[in-house]
Amino acid sequence: MTTGTRTTSHDRPSSRRGRLTALVAGAALTLGVAAPVPTASAAAPGSIAGTVTDDSGAPLGGITVRVYDLDPFVGDVVVAEGVTDAVTGDYLVEGIEADPYYRVQFSDPDGEWATEYYDDSIAATVGAGPFAQWVPVADGATTEDIDASLEVGGSISGRLTRPNGTPVSSGEVSLFWQYADRAWARAGTFSTDADGRYSIPGVRAATYGIQFRDLVTGATEAWNDRPDITSSTPLVVASGSDLTGIDAVMGGIVTNVTAPTITGTAQVGQTLTVSSGWQPSDTTVTYRWVVGDDTSPGDDPRGTTYVPTAADVGRTIRVEATGTRGAGWTPAAAWSAPTGPVAAAPVPAVVNERLPRIKGTLRVGRIVRVTVGEWTPYPKRLKFRWFAAGKPVKGATHQRLKLTRKQVGKRLRVVVKASAPGYEPLTVTTKRSRRVRR
Repeated sequence: MTTGTRTTSHDRPSSRRGRLTALVAGAALTLGVAAPVPTASAAAPGSIAGTVTDDSGAPLGGITVRVYDLDPFVGDVVVAEGVTDAVTGDYLVEGIEADPYYRVQFSDPDGEWATEYYDDSIAATVGAGPFAQWVPVADGATTEDIDASLEVGGSISGRLTRPNGTPVSSGEVSLFWQYADRAWARAGTFSTDADGRYSIPGVRAATYGIQFRDLVTGATEAWNDRPDITSSTPLVVASGSDLTGIDAVMGGIVTNVTAPTITGTAQVGQTLTVSSGWQPSDTTVTYRWVVGDDTSPGDDPRGTTYVPTAADVGRTIRVEATGTRGAGWTPAAAWSAPTGPVAAAPVPAVVNERLPRIKGTLRVGRIVRVTVGEWTPYPKRLKFRWFAAGKPVKGATHQRLKLTRKQVGKRLRVVVKASAPGYEPLTVTTKRSRRVRR
């Protein structure tokens, strides 16, 4: 942690404020002799001073103090640096041009003490809250009390290799500080050695994410086998702890572990869905639907679903799944088993909107009838069959029925069958009537 004077401005302007030394040139004639050109005197540089201690207040010697300026073309540039006194922990960094926007970093070359930025920040990001603070410098003046109190540092180390086991000697390891839920700030970037190994010293106690990049193949991933820093497995570093074995295999061959499977009914108008399983789990998968013996893959439907059309009737359907994972990874493809031949769409049935009803006086010798009811679409043909006490009435296949003594004391029902072109016929039964009287 650090203590000292904070600045009140947190946002760096897009370019450094102008440091223009005006040169005024003029000519005056005096008795025919040109007057000398006046010259501007150079401004005296400023400096930054402070004290570095451990978290118990004891002075720390040998701590490197670097002053960073943001160059709009190359990024962070060290403009000056110094080392704390071995006895007092004091430092004085001189020769700094006047500017209100500098960042000051404290780091231990031996990695025993954790690196931080003024004022008490893990990352160089500048802003309010947990971020670094600007340190101003004025001409010929010393900005004092830019102090720091360092804690014992931890470390993170590991090795990067390629799928064949060779080391990633051109590897880049980026450390990100997780300062809030799903929010990261870059805390440093490090390189692997000839054996693919890396070590990040002076890590302050916090939660981190790490991202790896093979500069030769372009393969990029985050710990632990995740596609990017937002989904990386968090690394919790305690003060003075060493996390080892944070390794990564950069790139490889995408593997299909569950063959593509088509679910659904192979019928016109019915949705088919495909799914499959891959390693790594974050593999990007694309699907191509192949109908019959199609030999033109360019126009094949894509996506996880497909709805067969009338043109597909009688043909089988397969799916080709392709898994990819970016630079450094070899893609793979897998095929599903074919469906059965696609069936035609089912013929819709006639729909009954209101049941037919038996109407009339239920007495021997009277004629009763059954209403047509309401249908969608309206049927072209209706068939009727009368029943008395559950048994068919002989010859009663018309809309009307003359009651006889045989129906006395019995209840009537009528079965009505409706038919329409292009539709499945539908058969319905009326409600039972009251009993037939003499």
